[in-house]
This record gives sequence, structure tokens and C-alpha cells, in this order.
Amino acid sequence: MTADFVFHEVRRERDTEEHSAVVGALERWCYLPYPACSRRHLEQVDLFVVASRASTPDGTAAATAGVLEDTSSAMVGAVGVVWVPLAPGLEVEGYIQVVLVQATYRRRHIAGELLRRVLQLVAGGEPSRRIFRWRLHTMVSSPQTTAYLRRVLPENDDPAVQQELLEEMERLVAAVPRVYEKLGFTTRKNIYAYYGKSADAVEMVRRG
Repeated sequence: MTADFVFHEVRRERDTEEHSAVVGALERWCYLPYPACSRRHLEQVDLFVVASRASTPDGTAAATAGVLEDTSSAMVGAVGVVWVPLAPGLEVEGYIQVVLVQATYRRRHIAGELLRRVLQLVAGGEPSRRIFRWRLHTMVSSPQTTAYLRRVLPENDDPAVQQELLEEMERLVAAVPRVYEKLGFTTRKNIYAYYGKSADAVEMVRRG
């Protein structure tokens, strides 16, 4: 299902203009059920792995020009990583700050492919250092999370539609940690009211 897309890296230090374009596009995207990621946090990302629509059968045009020419229209998903130096400075932690796919492109395994490409990396940072571990936070199901979802979902005059939207978001929240588990992540700790001072989360880690 990912054959119609091309994937490439955008590094903050190396690809200044393209990095800024990716940040500008992601700043406008919808993050539901998660809170929006601020521009300040997006600008902290050291590495984006980006998925864009292929404009030719083999994706060559998109690979060479897609994001540079029109990031906001070509890009359909991205994973963003912040490199965190670990003492004594010979290794880094890859903190996965952003995992986002446009709603119309979900259920096409794009997020999984982006994450797999990120997790294949063995070194990161400037200067390059061995990746000791990967770390992330993600929302988990709980009564507090359901209450949060009720507050942030767009209102609908039809109660049945509103309930359907809520159940769809609850299914998404429940599914995401399982995706990370399949990629080798394990739960490090539970965090109460992590998102929006309401929704619960888990911190997950994976050895590099």
C-alpha cells in the first residue's frame, strides 16, 4: 500500500530550507486526537523522515523535488526525531517527537513504514553517535482519556454521529501502542494526565 509514496530524510542542519518547509506544513495539520505540536517543538526536530505522493510511476520526480517544490501539497506523513546526547557523549537517544499521517491517507501503512525507516538508523546527531535507545510517548485508553476525547472532538448536532466519532478515536488510541509493541517498544512507565492535563499516556522505549 506504500508503493504510491516516496520516503526521504530531511535533516535540520543539512537541509535548512526543506526542514523549514516541513515544519510549516506540519504546523497546519490536524493532530487529533493529540494536541497540536507547536512550531517551537517542530523546529527542535533534528531529523524528519517524510512520506510524499509519487508524481511519476517510479517516484523519481517526487524524490528529487516533491517537498522542495510544494511541501504542503506533496507530503502525506512524517516522523520527527530529536537527538538527545547521553553521558559521556558517545551515544544518543532518539526521541520520537512527531508521528503524523494526514487523515485521508491513514490505514495505508504509511506510519509503520516511516517508523521502520527511522528505526533502521544506527547513528544520529552532529557529530554522528551510536543510537543507544529510542523513546516516545503515546496516549492510552482510560476513563480520563475518554473524557479528554469528548472535550476535544468537533461537535456534531447528531448524537449518534458524535458517539461514532468518539468510538473511532478510542479505537485509534487503543491501536497505537500495539503498533509500537510490534516494532519492539516496551512500556517504561505510565503517565497520568500527560496530554492536555487530562489524557493518560505511556512512555515506551526500544534499544537502538
